[in-house]
Amino acid sequence: MIINNVMLKLKNSDSETVSNVKNELLTMKGKVDVLKDIQVHTDILKQDPNFDIFFQTKFASMKDFDAYKIHPKHIKVTEKIGGNIASSASVCARSNE
Repeated sequence: MIINNVMLKLKNSDSETVSNVKNELLTMKGKVDVLKDIQVHTDILKQDPNFDIFFQTKFASMKDFDAYKIHPKHIKVTEKIGGNIASSASVCARSNE
């Protein structure tokens, strides 16, 4: 299994923007066939330099992860939230789940 962990720092981290970005990420659930799971969490400490959103996506293989990156729904979500992102960090790893 491939697990991709992503942290997002938003330009505007008010609760409405954070909620909108979280909900937009969750629209991929059930809409991207190669996406086995997505979980989205928001920071509860609200302190700098914390990131605002953490999300994790899971895939059966690297081939599926590569297909996800170019999937029209993923691209649409990326375009929709991209203007809100100040910075990001990610770790992609293999798991024996």
